[in-house]
Amino acid sequence: MHNNRIRLALEERLNRPVADEMMEFLSAQGYIEDVEINARDINDLAEIVRRVMRASGGVAGGKDAPRMLRRGNGSKEPSPTPLLRSQALSILLAKEAEKETEVQAFRQEVLGGNLLDVDQVEIWVTSQAALDGPETIWLKVPVKYAADGSITSQSVFGGGTGSWRLEGKES
Repeated sequence: MHNNRIRLALEERLNRPVADEMMEFLSAQGYIEDVEINARDINDLAEIVRRVMRASGGVAGGKDAPRMLRRGNGSKEPSPTPLLRSQALSILLAKEAEKETEVQAFRQEVLGGNLLDVDQVEIWVTSQAALDGPETIWLKVPVKYAADGSITSQSVFGGGTGSWRLEGKES
C-alpha cells in the first residue's frame, strides 16, 4: 500500500483526518513500512493512532490550540503534555516488547504469565535484589595470551603482574 493510500485508509478507519505530524511519527516508528510490507494491517495502525491519541488527551497533532489555550492564556500549572508523551511512548514500547520471545518467556517463567501493577514494580525489584544477594563488581583486566596456554595480566592496582595457565579438561 502506498503511503497516500495508507493515509486515506487510516482516515477512513478513524473517521477523521490524520495530521502530517501523526503520519511522520508513524513512519519514523516503522509502522507505515509494516503496513506496506503486510507485517501489520491498517486496523492495527488505526489502533496505534487511537492509543497515541488517548494517551495525549485526544489531540492528534498538527492543529493549533484554541486561542484560550495558547501559551500565556492558560493555567500557570505545568503542561501535562511531556507526561502524556512519555506515557504514550511507554505504551507503544510495551506493545512492541510484548512481541519479543525473551519478554514472553520472562513474563511466563518469572511472573507466572501475569503483569505487575505499577505500584508493585519497585517492591518486586527490591525483593529480587535481596534474593540475588550482594552485588557483583566486574572488572575489565587486559590480558596477554601465550601460545603455551599461559595468561599474563597487569595488576589492576598498578603494581606487578600475575601469570597463570589455563588447564583443558578432557570430557
